[in-house]
Amino acid sequence: MKFKTIIPCLLLFTTPLFSFAQDSTFNIEFPTGWIQFQRDDVLNSVKSKFALSDKMKEEILANTKSKQLLGYAAPAKAGALYRPNIQVLLIKNGGQNFAQFKASIQNSLGAFKNQIGDFKIIDSVSEVVIGGRKAVYAKITGYLPTKTGEKATLISRIYAVPAEKYFYQVTMNDSADYDCEADFKTVLASLKL
Repeated sequence: MKFKTIIPCLLLFTTPLFSFAQDSTFNIEFPTGWIQFQRDDVLNSVKSKFALSDKMKEEILANTKSKQLLGYAAPAKAGALYRPNIQVLLIKNGGQNFAQFKASIQNSLGAFKNQIGDFKIIDSVSEVVIGGRKAVYAKITGYLPTKTGEKATLISRIYAVPAEKYFYQVTMNDSADYDCEADFKTVLASLKL
C-alpha cells in the first residue's frame, strides 16, 4: 500500500536479529527508532486519515492469504502525509516453479490500480538475489487521498522471496515528503535467508 536525493547517514540497528519459527534462517534488522506495529494499527490509520470508501479499505487490508510477521514504522515527521513503514508478510506460494511465482507477483500488481490513485509501475517485476536466494522485485507509486483533501504520495518497493510452499514478502513504503530509501537499502542488506 498497503512509496530523491539520498543523504548518506550512519544507521544503528536494533539487536537481536528477528528470526521466525517457520524458517530459523530468516533474519532482518530494523533501524533504531522505528516503531513496531500490527495490521490493526494499519487499519486504524487508514480509517482515520485516508478518504477511501469502506469497500476499498476492506480490500486493502483483507488479504486473508497472508500473515504479517513484522511491521515497523518510521518515527513521526511533522508535515509528512504518509508515514514510511516496512512490513514482512508470509504468504502461500501457489506457483509450481519460479516462472509461475514471478507471473503471480506480476498479476497481483494489477490489484493496486483500483486502490491507489495515479498508480504507476516505476520498476517492472524483475528477478533479484536477496540473501543468496532468487527473488522478485517491483516498485510502484501512486497516491492515497487524505480526509483533508491532500494527496499522500506512496512509493512502494516489493520484494518476494519464495521458500517452498510459502514466500516472504518484504514491502517497504515511503513517500515523496518522507524519503527512506537509504534506510530501506540497509535493512534489505541485513536480510539473511
